[in-house]
Amino acid sequence: MILQTKLILTFLSQYLNILGFITIIKENKMAPRKTILPAAAMEKLLKKVGAERVSDDAKLKLVEVLEEIGEEIGEKAIRLAKHAGRKTVKAVDIKEATK
Repeated sequence: MILQTKLILTFLSQYLNILGFITIIKENKMAPRKTILPAAAMEKLLKKVGAERVSDDAKLKLVEVLEEIGEEIGEKAIRLAKHAGRKTVKAVDIKEATK
């Protein structure tokens, strides 16, 4: 039974490799991540300020950094809104949180 399983897996692996599926999976550097900001927006942002080309790693790192900064600002803004007796975060809270 184990030998049959190995033969089947070997066959499938070779078959998928022939079709190009294995190389596509190996070459896919952008693994799915749980982010809010899209990587494509990071490329647009960097190109807007002068970048000619942007690597996938750079896009993902910028997403990571900006989301971390956004979370910190958001937490401060929420505390400010609560301190003011509000449940709604307003632009003034965000502005104050960035100081």
